[in-house]
Amino acid sequence: IIEAGKAPEAAASTSAVQDKAAVESELLQEVKAVPAVGEDKSKTEEVKTDSAVGAAPVLVTEEVKQDAA
Repeated sequence: IIEAGKAPEAAASTSAVQDKAAVESELLQEVKAVPAVGEDKSKTEEVKTDSAVGAAPVLVTEEVKQDAA
């Protein structure tokens, strides 16, 4: 398959590959391109800050408690 330069699905059914190509080209013609919408930086930073709080719980062992006393 690699030597032939064909996709792996071509080994099973060439008609399926042709159908897939036809559907993909039809979709590319019908779907309109839309520009990406950027996120607000402050909103992104808020999420990062909120998700970082309490992300890793701190475990205190008995040995550490005794050393602190």
